Amino acid sequence: MKITNKHNLPDAVFNFLSADNYTPGDNDYSATTLLRPPQMVQLEQRHWEELEEDAIDKVWSVFGSAVHNLLEHHADGTASVEERLYVDIFGKRIGGQLDYYSDSIITDYKVTSTYTLGNAGRMKEWEEQQNIYAYLMRENGKPVEKIQVCVFFRDWSKGKSLSGGKDYPKTPLMVIELPLWGMSEQEDFLKDRVAEHLWGEDFCDAFLPPCTPEDMWEEPTKYAVMKKGNKRATKLFTDKDEAKEFATEKGKAFSVLVRQGGRARCEQYCNVKNFCHQYREWKRVADGS
Repeated sequence: MKITNKHNLPDAVFNFLSADNYTPGDNDYSATTLLRPPQMVQLEQRHWEELEEDAIDKVWSVFGSAVHNLLEHHADGTASVEERLYVDIFGKRIGGQLDYYSDSIITDYKVTSTYTLGNAGRMKEWEEQQNIYAYLMRENGKPVEKIQVCVFFRDWSKGKSLSGGKDYPKTPLMVIELPLWGMSEQEDFLKDRVAEHLWGEDFCDAFLPPCTPEDMWEEPTKYAVMKKGNKRATKLFTDKDEAKEFATEKGKAFSVLVRQGGRARCEQYCNVKNFCHQYREWKRVADGS
């Protein structure tokens, strides 16, 4: 992958952001890779040398890595820090690197936006990731009684914490305990993920297993029936004809406002979308071309 400098950052800043010190370890798939859509993983592997990313887009991932590195140097001497563990599933070597393990507790560090706290999809992903780590630990003879994430909110505001509602974090740092599954449930989940990725290996780009709406963070287009003068919708519909019929029944003061949906991950966070047949077809239809 080529790292660009479209914003003319100073050399020291550009070099800092573009340096890649991560080593994936001796595995075929990592825990984090398994949680990504197989189509995205395969396209990234196949087109890696053709991909570009601007240094400015790496700011928060590099910031997160820096936090990890600092915490690693302040860990309790009896704890296991940044430990790599492996298991073999369906002939593939699966690896994971745990941030911190002590007293049968796995702790993973996260640097993220305050928005994440109310994002059910992201919380589900954290739960799945930590349970993969727990399975790796258990398979390697180490007990796990609790899994948790230590979350640093990079955009936290004290003012918003006082008025931001129940989903806004009250502090800039939170420790969140996650549900710990039984070992059989962890194993079944891990096998399912490995099987999906193995399936993806067998297809050419045009026929890769498509990403699901959940994978793409898809929000459907909605049709809001609005009363003249009101800012809030009287009722929301996912079907345009139903919305029009409802508005007609309500009277002349009502109209239909289209709230365009989208695929946020594809449009904003997928670096292989230009190689993705599924995305290109969706974009063609969405643009009306």
